[in-house]
Amino acid sequence: MLNIRSKEMSSNKLAFIQLATMIFLTLITQAVTLIKASVTAANFGATVQMDAFNFSNSIGTFIFSFIGTGITTVLIPAMINKKDNKSINNFITILYSASLICIFLIFLGKKYIVSAFSSGSSEFVEVACNIMLITLVTQFFNTILGVTNAVFQCNGKFNIPKVITLLTNILLTLLVVTHANLSIYEFAFYILITMFLNAGIQYYLTHKEGFKYKPIINFNDEELRNMLRVFIPTMFSSGLYQVSLLTNSLISSNLGQGKISILTYSNTIISMINMLLIGNIMTYIYPKITKNINKENGQKVLFDYCTFFNALMCLIVVGFIIIGKDGIVLLYQRGKFDKSTTNMVYTCSLIYMIGLPINVIRDAMYRYFYAKGNTKTTFVNSLYASIFNIIISIVLSFFIGLYGVILGTVITSIYSLTSILIRFKKQYQIKCNKKYILVENLKIVLVSAAVLIIGIIIKDAFKISNIILSILVYGIIAVVLYIIGLFAVKSEVYKIKL
Repeated sequence: MLNIRSKEMSSNKLAFIQLATMIFLTLITQAVTLIKASVTAANFGATVQMDAFNFSNSIGTFIFSFIGTGITTVLIPAMINKKDNKSINNFITILYSASLICIFLIFLGKKYIVSAFSSGSSEFVEVACNIMLITLVTQFFNTILGVTNAVFQCNGKFNIPKVITLLTNILLTLLVVTHANLSIYEFAFYILITMFLNAGIQYYLTHKEGFKYKPIINFNDEELRNMLRVFIPTMFSSGLYQVSLLTNSLISSNLGQGKISILTYSNTIISMINMLLIGNIMTYIYPKITKNINKENGQKVLFDYCTFFNALMCLIVVGFIIIGKDGIVLLYQRGKFDKSTTNMVYTCSLIYMIGLPINVIRDAMYRYFYAKGNTKTTFVNSLYASIFNIIISIVLSFFIGLYGVILGTVITSIYSLTSILIRFKKQYQIKCNKKYILVENLKIVLVSAAVLIIGIIIKDAFKISNIILSILVYGIIAVVLYIIGLFAVKSEVYKIKL
């Protein structure tokens, strides 16, 4: 008995170290990215050029997001279940051939696309068109990381791609920082070069790991058809999310100059948290959920993860409310990025931040469906959520402008989670202790609310003029109070096996 318990503790410790290393590497990468973002904000601010770059980049992100997420979702179960390499190569070849055709078609119609979906000035249209090919090719190379990440994750080597991404981000940041009076075209080109390096190095290392890619196209391959049956709903599910993001960008571009840039700066802050925590969390748990999916404790593993990561996200939300504005001032407020822009970015980010715990639970639920090979349900859920998001964001934008666009996204997150939980219950039944799950998550919410109130009171009572010191002191206070609070309510979150 002691032996088994010792092995479990050892396994949990190793898992925690691996996940902590992933988060640490991503943290350093995001710190480097923040330096780059800070310099970029000072150089371009919320200008027409930056609006045009963000618009063009959102087109590329929208198109290739249909492929990126779906590839990893399909390849990980295929590799874990030892599917035929020829079928995997066939699947990859067909997808990337379609991607190249997309680049060609969008490039041909770039002027019509920019003119149709924005009300920007002639300068906006010109810059967006000129930069379109660069952003499209950049996003193409970014999707290749979906293949390489799947290989590394199946081999349990989660941190190799993190190291490579960190190094290429350092190179990009050095290029941006050391080139004074950087033009928007040079900025886009540097991003392309470093993305190409990232994808190239990762592909070389996966080849050394034993992944052998050979182009092949065979539409008669039965295994290919099975993979496409899983991929197509996943692709549209992911793409529908990007439709919502693109819609938000399009609405923002029509709300006045600078609004799309403010939305992008806010998205950048949320994306950093997504990459730092949610991205790493989903990367880590998906192979584990896949391996445990048909075991007796499969659902328990899922809901334990949901509870643990909900606790983590709630801490992030509390911390951001207390010290987030100081962080934005420290990172962005200089040059053309003034105080009024800081206030808007903080408010927008704060609204987004409220949806983080909801999103992490929903994404974990989605992984359970993916592991079951049931991508149709997640697609239908995403379809309804996207339609709901577009309608409510447009309606709210008429009343509260940009804030309405973001609030619509958060309300949609609540709707999406509620909907997928109902579908989960109907299709698989909840075989865990529902009361236990509810009580544990309720404890987390109550502790979060208490820490937030106490943290705000302390910050108002004891003001610290130095921003860096303020972030450190109040951040540490929030973490300590949160840990003590979870212990005080006897939360089971500390006992969850990773």
